[in-house]
This record gives sequence, structure tokens and C-alpha cells, in this order.
Amino acid sequence: MGSTQKGSAQVIKPGEPGKTYFDSTYNQIYEVFHYLIEYHFLTDPKTNKKTFIKAVPIKDGPYISYYREGEIASTGFYAQNAKDSTWKYYKKDGTLIKTEMYRDNQLVP
Repeated sequence: MGSTQKGSAQVIKPGEPGKTYFDSTYNQIYEVFHYLIEYHFLTDPKTNKKTFIKAVPIKDGPYISYYREGEIASTGFYAQNAKDSTWKYYKKDGTLIKTEMYRDNQLVP
């Protein structure tokens, strides 16, 4: 069994939910997003006692990624870890590269 709690706080440390830093061969960017925390428990059928297993962050809400120098790289929205609605991608100079529409993590033609 699991339960879910919604959170909107941003976490500052790299590698934790809220801000994640990425190295790539092209640019180093980071992302900022809202998230849900889904708690996983194991229930003993004999005693009905619940034991905590893990907490899993799930992207949910507005999303922005940035180039290392601080320019916006992309904007969009997540609905329970799935890309949803309009996503925009930008060059470092702020020029719009492309716009995509998503529904349930699927690109809409």
C-alpha cells in the first residue's frame, strides 16, 4: 500500500527533489519543479502493521530547466511524472527553438 502527500517546496541541494544538476556533452543545466512524495509501505497481513519502505518524489506541476549560466532552457508542466500541456525549448540567447504539446507523456501531433 502507498500514500501520497503533495509538496511545493523547492530543495536546494543537487541530487534531491526540486533541483537536479545534469552534466552533458553540450551544456550543464538544472531544473526546478514541484513534486509529490509517494510513500511506500509494506503491510503485515497477520498484524496489519505497516513498515515504511521508501519515499519516491514524483514531478507534479510547473517545470523550468536552466542553462548553467542561468538562462531558461525549457518550460513545461508535469502531471504526476508525465509531461503534460505546452512545452517550450530555448537557445541560450532566449530564442525559442520549438514548442511541443504533450498529453499523458505522449507528444501530440
